[in-house]
Amino acid sequence: MTMSGTEKDGAKKAAAFLAGFTSSQLFILMVSSGSYSVDRFMLPRSYVGMYINRTIIAFRLSTFLGSLLLNILVPSIKQFDRSLPIVSTISSWLYCLSFLALLLIYYNGGKKGHIMYYYCAIIFTSIVYGSNNVCLPAVIGKDIPYYIGSIQLAAIMVSAYQFSFTKIAKALMITNVHYKLIVGQLSLAVFVSGISAILWSVAYASETINASETNFNGIDKALSPIMLTTLGFGMQNLFYPAIAPYKFIGMGLGSKITMAVLFTSTIPSLTIFFLPQGCGPNTKWDETHWHDAWWFYVLELLLGLLFLLSLHYPGVSKFCSMKNGWMIAILTISYDWCVQTTRAAGMGGAAMQEGTRNPAMATVNAFGFSLAMIMFAFMGNGYLTTYRQAEQDRDNWPTKHFTTKKAFWYWYSSSAKGAYRTCMTSYTRDIRSTILGKKEHLFIVYEDTPPEDEDPFFDLPFIKKKEEAECTPYPFVPPY
Repeated sequence: MTMSGTEKDGAKKAAAFLAGFTSSQLFILMVSSGSYSVDRFMLPRSYVGMYINRTIIAFRLSTFLGSLLLNILVPSIKQFDRSLPIVSTISSWLYCLSFLALLLIYYNGGKKGHIMYYYCAIIFTSIVYGSNNVCLPAVIGKDIPYYIGSIQLAAIMVSAYQFSFTKIAKALMITNVHYKLIVGQLSLAVFVSGISAILWSVAYASETINASETNFNGIDKALSPIMLTTLGFGMQNLFYPAIAPYKFIGMGLGSKITMAVLFTSTIPSLTIFFLPQGCGPNTKWDETHWHDAWWFYVLELLLGLLFLLSLHYPGVSKFCSMKNGWMIAILTISYDWCVQTTRAAGMGGAAMQEGTRNPAMATVNAFGFSLAMIMFAFMGNGYLTTYRQAEQDRDNWPTKHFTTKKAFWYWYSSSAKGAYRTCMTSYTRDIRSTILGKKEHLFIVYEDTPPEDEDPFFDLPFIKKKEEAECTPYPFVPPY
């Protein structure tokens, strides 16, 4: 049965919306399941931070490699970009099957589980996720607001699911809650990604991309939204959440702020989603006012500068009340709003600056922010490691007698060295030994007994304080 034009258009919008909703499931899974996965794989609870760090390192680099692969194939293979509808369909199904593999690996394995297989499955799923970041927006075109508007909603769904599950399990006295909760979450991810793949196959598998749509001639017009996404969204993890809020006010209030950010981060993308047709960023920016979105990046830079000055100059921190929970909450939410606005505006406009979609510009945009994210994330980690070492002895501050220029280059070079070490140790052939070995090249350097509340680099809205005793958290009962 052939769909009418209206039905086809509705199917495309639904497929784009569900694709965005599904896309962030992997990262949310890694962050939200960390405190439960260490129990499943019989790791000491005090190592939850190291476990999440190792998976996030692999996730970021693998995502970049998946994006890089597609960006190499598009310009190097003739007419490959015209095959993106088929490629995106295959990639959508691979994403679903990857979640199924994660579910089966997590479900089986006896008491200790197959942590290495699970780690490898995360790497493969991350590569597929990286390719999705390239090919899905390239095919969606004018319906990109539906894709962008639903991305952040997944985090709210997972948060609500985990909260409800733990409350119900406590009321019904269900055992093995940590194990069953993640099995349920992975099952939901398989279901949602499966429905998304089916809808995508119906709506976009037979989509035709004309030769006139696939060119790099429009790079001059698309440069503004591409750079806005690359710089604005790429800087997300440079300061948030490791510095703001955790570095300023610690884990207690910081976790509440990150939970608030989880909800407020949906506002920019949903605002763009509900804009009338012809008023969104998927229009020609030279004929509208969307170039003004760069002011959000300016504000983002100013907030980042304020965070840095507050760390290095106690007087600035005191003047701006950076230890006040309400103040740091306002500044953190404002910073994230800037990040999400630059992301939504830039991603929405990159491929639409010639009036019709240009998949080539969408692929360049995806590669740009993937590269920027991994660079800024690793630089942020290197900076935090250096800063933590320096603040242990403030009387002998490393740049105490340096000029401003020399001090800048000291912090920059130290951060770059830390980023390089992180990149070179991104993958491991024995994830369990790497975590338990307490090696210094981990994503964040910890002491012998790593506390969870010491400036985590990752978002921790779902992770709860646990005892630091190295014990088996519950009598694990295998499902067979």
